[in-house]
Amino acid sequence: MAVIFSYTDRKTFLHRANPVVKLVGLFVLAFVPWFVSLPVAVILAIAIRLPVRGHLKSSIFLLLLAAVTWFTTGYEASLSFLGVIILGMIFADTTAGDDLAEAMRPFVGRTIAETAELTLAMIPMVAETAEEVKLARRARGEKYHLAGYLSSVLDILLNKVEDMSMAITSRRENGNQRTEA
Repeated sequence: MAVIFSYTDRKTFLHRANPVVKLVGLFVLAFVPWFVSLPVAVILAIAIRLPVRGHLKSSIFLLLLAAVTWFTTGYEASLSFLGVIILGMIFADTTAGDDLAEAMRPFVGRTIAETAELTLAMIPMVAETAEEVKLARRARGEKYHLAGYLSSVLDILLNKVEDMSMAITSRRENGNQRTEA
């Protein structure tokens, strides 16, 4: 199953493009009218073979938000929203977090670049953990209780974040040590 907003290592023209150029393109397309951004997003999704079918199940909430937007503010805002979501999926699918951090570091500094890298890593981690907990609870025959489900997801996520924090701290400390020959 494809996880929404996660990186997939493939050999497309967008995977080879500079992450900063992709980020600038994402922002530019997010602010143009929907009749420009949505077709561009769809063409790019087809060109890189974005696994849309795999993302549909994870996108139900976003599709509901688009429907609510349609009824509250009109179809133009809803189609703009869908265009931005597809562009975000394309960006996440084609950009590795460490590549983005490395490309952004000269412009925004180390802290902001690492924050962007962690954000890109956390989004799919939350989706994967939620799916794992759902499948595990179903396999054990447990009935669905929102509080129990959320506490399980949060507990696992906190453990994963703690492991990630220790790995980053270790990597930073080991990278700062100089070896003398």
